[in-house]
Amino acid sequence: EEEIETEGHFMEVFFGGPFAHFIVKFGKAIVFVFALVLIGSTVCWTLYLKPASKTFTFFAEDHYYEQMKTIQKDKFKFESIEGKMQITMAFGLKSSDPWDDGGEHPTALGEDLYEDTVQMAKYSGFDLFDYQVQFSDAAREFHDQLIAKGQTTTEDGYYCWLDDFKRWAMYTHGLPYPYTDRAAFANNVSAWLAADQSEGFSWKNRTWWKYGNYKGGTSEDNYETGFGLSDGVVRFSFSLHNTSYEMLENGYPSATMWDLYYDAEDALKAAEAVSGMSDGVQTMRQYGIMALTSYLTTSAYQNASASLCLAVVVILLFTNNWWLTILCTFALYCVTSLVFAEMAIFGWQVNILEAVDISIAGGMSVDYVLHLAHSYNSQTGNHGEKVTKALKEMGVSVTSGMLTTFMACIALFMTDMLWFRLFGCFIAMVILSAFVTSMVGLMALLAVAGPGDGQGEMPCLKFLDAGICKKNDEGAGKEFSPTAAVP
Repeated sequence: EEEIETEGHFMEVFFGGPFAHFIVKFGKAIVFVFALVLIGSTVCWTLYLKPASKTFTFFAEDHYYEQMKTIQKDKFKFESIEGKMQITMAFGLKSSDPWDDGGEHPTALGEDLYEDTVQMAKYSGFDLFDYQVQFSDAAREFHDQLIAKGQTTTEDGYYCWLDDFKRWAMYTHGLPYPYTDRAAFANNVSAWLAADQSEGFSWKNRTWWKYGNYKGGTSEDNYETGFGLSDGVVRFSFSLHNTSYEMLENGYPSATMWDLYYDAEDALKAAEAVSGMSDGVQTMRQYGIMALTSYLTTSAYQNASASLCLAVVVILLFTNNWWLTILCTFALYCVTSLVFAEMAIFGWQVNILEAVDISIAGGMSVDYVLHLAHSYNSQTGNHGEKVTKALKEMGVSVTSGMLTTFMACIALFMTDMLWFRLFGCFIAMVILSAFVTSMVGLMALLAVAGPGDGQGEMPCLKFLDAGICKKNDEGAGKEFSPTAAVP
C-alpha cells in the first residue's frame, strides 16, 4: 500500500493522503457507480426535463404579488373577458407545422394577416362549396372527441358558423341546403354576413346571442367570422371549440397543455376521417408560449453542446494529451447530465431562465475538471502516484473555489425574485456536481485508466509548446541593465 502523506497543510495532507488513498484503492468501484449515475441522469433529464407551457413569473406562487391576483379573482369576481380557452379547427389554410416560424400558420393569424392568409389559401385549392355538409360533420366530431378525452364538456359548447348559415338559409329564407350552385352559395354567405340582427340565425343575430349566452364569441373586425371569402369562393373555414380550462394569466402546467395539444391532434384526425377532408389544422393562442419554449429548449441544448465542444478543445490545448482529453470529456458530460437531471427532479421546466442556464452549463463545468486534469498531466509516476500528487496540489484550490462560490450563492437563495433565486440554485447545482464529479469520479477514472508518463501526447501541439518555451528562455536569458536607455 502507498504511504499516506503527512507533511504540509492539513488540507493538503488530507487530499494527498487519506482521500487520495481511498480514490486509488476503490477506483474501479467508483467508476462503476459514476457510470450508473451517468446513465440514470441521462435517462432522467431526457424523459422529464420538458419545455414549459406557462409564462415566466418573477415571484413564487405564494408571494403576495401573485396571491393578489387570486384574491382579486375570487373576492371581486375578476375574470378574463375571454372566458374559456378556445381551440380553432380550420380547413383550407396551408397545413404546416405550428412550431415552424418560417411560414404563416393560424396560430399567428390576426387582423393584419387576414388578406395575406386568404390569398395564400387560394393555392391550396380549397372551396367550401364542395364540403358544405362535411365541414359541419368535422366540427361536430372534433367536439365529440374532445368530450371523450375529457378536455371539454357538452355545456362548454362549440361554434360552427356553417350551422347557423344552414339554419338561416333553410328556416329564415326557405332555401334548399346544401347549395348546388357555387355562385349562389358564395352570394348567400355574403348576404348572411351582412343581414340585419333581426333576421333569425344571421351572423349579427347569432353574434348578439353568443355574447349573451356563450363563453366566447366572434368579431366582425377580423378573421373570426368563421370563414374567408375571396373572388366569390370561400377559401378557408374554421370552427371555435371551448375547452374546460378558464383563461389564466400565467397559463397552465406543461403536462396539462401538452396533453391538450395531443388530444386535439387526435380529435382533428378523427374529424378528417369522418368528413373525408384533409390538411386540417388545430390551434389556439396558448400554443405560442409552447412553441417559444420548444424553440428555447432546442437552442439551449445546441448551445450546451457547442460549449462542451469548446471546453474539450481548451482541455486538449492546455494538456496536449488526447487520452486525457477523452477522459475529461466523459467527466464534463457527467457534470452537465447531473445538472440537467437535478433540474428535472426539482420540477424545473425549460423557460427563458432555464434555457440560459442550460446554455452556460457546459462552460461553467470545465473549471475543476481542467485544473485537476492539468495537474495530473504535470505529475510523474504510475496512475496512483499521479492522482495522489494532483489531489495534493489542486485539492485545496478546487475545494476553496467550490466553497466560496457556494457561499456567494446564499445571498441569491434569499431573494424574493425567482430569476435571482433560481439562478443561484443553478450555480450551486453546477459547482457541487462539478466538484463531486471532478474530485471523485474523474480522479478515480484517471487512477484506473489515466495516461502514463508520455502517453497520449500530441507531437503537433508539443512542437508548438517547444517553440513558446524557446522564446521564453531567450527572453529570460537577457540581462537587465539599470543603465540601459528607456525607450
